[in-house]
Amino acid sequence: MERVGTVLETNVSEAGRSRPDVGNPTSGASLVQSWAARAQERLSRRRAFSKAARIAELILSFVPDVEQRLWRTLTHTRYQRTRDKVRLQNQLEALLEEAHIKLSSLVSDLLGASARRMLKALADGETDPAAVVALADQRLRATPAELRDALGACTEFNPVYRRLVSGTCGLVIDRADRPELDQETASLLREHQDAVQRLAEVPG
Repeated sequence: MERVGTVLETNVSEAGRSRPDVGNPTSGASLVQSWAARAQERLSRRRAFSKAARIAELILSFVPDVEQRLWRTLTHTRYQRTRDKVRLQNQLEALLEEAHIKLSSLVSDLLGASARRMLKALADGETDPAAVVALADQRLRATPAELRDALGACTEFNPVYRRLVSGTCGLVIDRADRPELDQETASLLREHQDAVQRLAEVPG
């Protein structure tokens, strides 16, 4: 009611007319009631318009069909697995750094086949750096001497670190990219190969 009263006072003052007769209380009360009714009517129209606009927005909003929702689910699942893999790789690298194992500075992929063989040996209890280095791929750019130096701390590798490395590597394998995701996506998009090809040709 305070808002309505403010609107009334402002409108009456600016209009400069239809002022209530001071000597006639009935006329003043009628004018106040009239302005109050008009203000309430404008407020009701404003609320009705906002509600109608919201309903129109909901009606016109895009709702994907079942097939498109499946595409989105597969894409989201693949993206989430990639994020999980990166997060676990960062955790593994931090764990090795804390244990003074500098393997990540010498291999391009800490979760590659060569690095995983060496990590598995560490997790299984191997304490000889030379034995661990022997599991590395010959195509690694790092020399055996560099690898032995990076793995020198494995002689005192704490069993707790070994268990943590084993568990993290296991999680990485569980969350690795599975070929069935790509196969499922290809199966769903088989009927839309022309559209997919045109989209792939769009620059950028």
